[in-house]
Amino acid sequence: MIGKAGEGKRGAVLWSRPENNVYVRVWPTPTYVSTLKVTIQEQTCKAEVRYDLRPGHSEYLFSRFVDRSVKVYMKTVRAEQVKCWVGDLVS
Repeated sequence: MIGKAGEGKRGAVLWSRPENNVYVRVWPTPTYVSTLKVTIQEQTCKAEVRYDLRPGHSEYLFSRFVDRSVKVYMKTVRAEQVKCWVGDLVS
């Protein structure tokens, strides 16, 4: 799904396309902004994930997946071993 930043049911979860072969999803949260960038070259791709704290925050705030009412605070977050693949396109 391609859309403008800020669109989507959960706010800014739609993909934007700043370049022909680049797709970006920016997901703002109260304490940080998560950015997923996927670059496609023919049948290969490269994915990058970034977590940036918002100004004035020193910890990342997450909710537990199993119980959204449980909050988890983290000082450092990083993505490792990010993988992507090019599959069949669905239109």
